[in-house]
Amino acid sequence: MVVAALKNCKKLSADFFLPYAGYSKSYVKNQKYQDMVISPTYNNLLDLVENEKDINHEKMINIFCGGTINLNDGNVSYPFPISPSHVFDTTDIYFHEENILKKCDSFRSDFQKEDVEIKSAEDYLRDFNEFINNYLKRNPNFYPSIINKKLKFTICKKDDFSNKLFSKCIEIGTGKFLEKIDKPNKEFLIPSNLFNALIEKKIVFENLYTGYQAKVYRYPPEVYNRDMIMYLDMFGYVYAKKKISI
Repeated sequence: MVVAALKNCKKLSADFFLPYAGYSKSYVKNQKYQDMVISPTYNNLLDLVENEKDINHEKMINIFCGGTINLNDGNVSYPFPISPSHVFDTTDIYFHEENILKKCDSFRSDFQKEDVEIKSAEDYLRDFNEFINNYLKRNPNFYPSIINKKLKFTICKKDDFSNKLFSKCIEIGTGKFLEKIDKPNKEFLIPSNLFNALIEKKIVFENLYTGYQAKVYRYPPEVYNRDMIMYLDMFGYVYAKKKISI
């Protein structure tokens, strides 16, 4: 992403590239995702691209949240002394000591229901398929590539991705449920308690993968299946707002 931004900077003949994003981390119970994410300090970003050719590293501004840049001379100033790495460390301590983590989905005390009915997974997938078919009737050019692809939900025990309870796989378009499909186009491994939160409309589907709360597999691995992600996101919000079956 940094390389792409610097290349865009070159193509546009821009004076500066402002690396002013990427300050989020995902906290998931029993996982260490927050420790796997690079802190986007200026020096860390430079280290990422130091061996890249055909980009001008000097175009990237050394600035952090709260900073002000003078566009006439490129000087950066701050209203107070700041150490980016210290900000990240302090924020992590704050999240733990002030119990902010308890508000994250996988830590929430009201998201502990584990019993999942197979029918609930079937209903969600069936409604999702109906949503796609209806949407394509109105917008036939919006990712028609999704038709005939296979989507699989595998529900596992809370806090244990290795303990799988059941799987349901649907063929998009036909709405047929398929058995013994080991390599669907997309598979989501979802903890039972968070799947219940989804079904009960306490979270939207987007929470599951943008926050690393589900594990996502694609077959073949080099095919992203953007069409399926787009429809899952859209349907997730429609489902959360509907009081009846779609």
